[in-house]
Amino acid sequence: MESEEFKTKYEIKDEEKLLKMQKRNRDAANKKKEVKKKKKGDGEDGRKEKYDERDGRDQGGEEEVDLLALQREKLNQVLQRFKLRGRGGMDSDLYQKMTERVAKQSKMKECSRRLLALMERGIGFHHQGMNYVEKGAVEVLFRSGHLAIIFSTSTLALGVNMPCKTVVFGVDTPYLTPLLYRQMSGRAGRRGFDHAGTVLFMSVPTSKMRRLLTASLSNLHGNPPFTASFLLRLLSFAHDSNEEVITLGARQNVARALLEKPFSQFTRIEAESGGLQKQLRAYVMFSVQFLRELQLLDNKCCAKNLANLAMHISAGEPGNLLFIYLLQKGVLHKMLKRIEDHLEKKMLVLQVLATIFTRERLSLAFDPNDPTTYTQDSKSKVFIPDLPEDIQKGVDEYNQMVFKLYSTCMQSIAPNYSLTDAQLCPSAKGCDVFGSTEWLVSPIFSGYSNDSVFLPALPIPQKDHRGRAIHMNAYAIDFFVHESRDLLHSVNQLQVNNMWFQLNDFATLLHRLSDGIDAMTRTQDPLALLIRELYIEYDLKFRSAFGMKVRD
Repeated sequence: MESEEFKTKYEIKDEEKLLKMQKRNRDAANKKKEVKKKKKGDGEDGRKEKYDERDGRDQGGEEEVDLLALQREKLNQVLQRFKLRGRGGMDSDLYQKMTERVAKQSKMKECSRRLLALMERGIGFHHQGMNYVEKGAVEVLFRSGHLAIIFSTSTLALGVNMPCKTVVFGVDTPYLTPLLYRQMSGRAGRRGFDHAGTVLFMSVPTSKMRRLLTASLSNLHGNPPFTASFLLRLLSFAHDSNEEVITLGARQNVARALLEKPFSQFTRIEAESGGLQKQLRAYVMFSVQFLRELQLLDNKCCAKNLANLAMHISAGEPGNLLFIYLLQKGVLHKMLKRIEDHLEKKMLVLQVLATIFTRERLSLAFDPNDPTTYTQDSKSKVFIPDLPEDIQKGVDEYNQMVFKLYSTCMQSIAPNYSLTDAQLCPSAKGCDVFGSTEWLVSPIFSGYSNDSVFLPALPIPQKDHRGRAIHMNAYAIDFFVHESRDLLHSVNQLQVNNMWFQLNDFATLLHRLSDGIDAMTRTQDPLALLIRELYIEYDLKFRSAFGMKVRD
């Protein structure tokens, strides 16, 4: 486009001059029309006069020529030569409709402007961070032939209908499994479109290529079908009195079938001896009793009190149940009463929420007592600080309640009502009381299926099996302070491709927590007001850092 030929033949020059010329031609046509009207006699037939006027308009319209539009159309035809084309017809109306919809929905944020600019050259991208309008536009334009190349993440494997001729794996990642490879490579050479498809590997080791091509797909194994929060939602669903969509009896039958015949009973080895069925029944018993201890269920297993809030923030399990416990004990409100500075209150609440709801581990090489083991910055904490003493006491009481109740329920299904073999426990009193999830290991007895999701405990601070402290990443706190993506990558060691998702998860949880507390607490509750303010500021900083549209 910088060549002399292009500038001479196709470049639009002097737009104002062309517009003035167009106006001059239009004025001349109107003047001719007025002259013709004067020549007509007043006594002539009205029909003839009307015809002459229409004829004059037609003649004037033929003389009017939009020179600027002609130049633009000429330029557009030339630019089409530099656009990548896919298969299918080129429907210009469809392309214009999709691009206008993207521009209107996204309010022209940076990501959308880049997408529209690439679409003009037949290129698009597709990832989870895009909104549904942008994703839909890319998929429709690719199928219609307007886009020839799509840069995509693993979303290509999630049932997206975008058949193509060639699939290129351009980067090696631990998430590229044989199953994901089969799903993504299956887009190439679709029936009815191509006789054959092509799969290319770039920057992927030969050994991994061989494994992806020859490895068998993983078998389906049922996971534990429920957690404490899931059971709370299931019981709330089963006892819902609203029968407009589904009757009460039908809901209860669905809940009973899920509890009695989960998929894990047909795929897990532990189910062959009947031990898994006993364990699942004991776990349901534990969860119901645990939820009643938290005052979330009544004696008929109907949801009550703060159950709706616990279900609303269930994505943060088990942090949601711990937060409910602290809220009921009143330790959060007591903490706010003894602090006068508003900023200090806000940062302390943010620290508590980050400790409960973000569990991103730091490397074991990071030592808070040795500054040489990690990158330092004046605006970054890197390590999540210890909780205040009264908050930590509440966390310990919560975990102790969970461990004690879980031990009692599991003992009820264990041989001789003991979780351990007597030969493995030298103590005469036995070893059925434990204080950490790391104490639960497979040797306790063969029929026990150990899974961390069974235990809604949240040990803070957490330690590994050797007793070493596991430090948690303070990325949620640090981002609120400095709003820098670069510092999150260099100091907090967050991966660039995961950064948006981690911050978005925390911002979304703040949103749901704020809405839930507003609905459950009294007006002008200090904790509710502080969390609402914290969410608004955090969401604004998050969207500003990633060039996203700010909420109204």
